Amino acid sequence: MMEKENVMSKEERLFLIEALKRLVMERKPIYEGYQKFIQRENEMKKFIETKDGSYFKEEK
Repeated sequence: MMEKENVMSKEERLFLIEALKRLVMERKPIYEGYQKFIQRENEMKKFIETKDGSYFKEEK
């Protein structure tokens, strides 16, 4: 296997790493909000299941 040549300089790599960190930090609140939404939805499903014993069942 051939050795991979360093294509980027150290400065370019540091710039890319910093840009990726910023992108992740910008998206983090959106992701955390989505996780909270999913958690609340799961809690509601459990609540409904314990209330009437069935969830989305057509039995009556």
